Amino acid sequence: MTKELIGLALVVTMQCEICIAFHLRGCLRAGATSEQIYEALNVAVMQGSGPAMVYAGYAVEALDELLDENEQSADDTERPPIHEH
Repeated sequence: MTKELIGLALVVTMQCEICIAFHLRGCLRAGATSEQIYEALNVAVMQGSGPAMVYAGYAVEALDELLDENEQSADDTERPPIHEH
């Protein structure tokens, strides 16, 4: 998980949108919490200044979308099958 969080911070400072999505998914798969991801993004902004703040914003938007997708897929798996005759 630590390597993915570091990777996320690095690609935010490098301003690579595709890489941000890749590392966000990696962070979530590795079990990182939203708070840990936000902390990594804060470090990226401290080091990368204004441009990194813009890309950290993109990362937050992408994180929200990924979390929404995960919630929807979890909701789908929790529903009992429909009984049809």
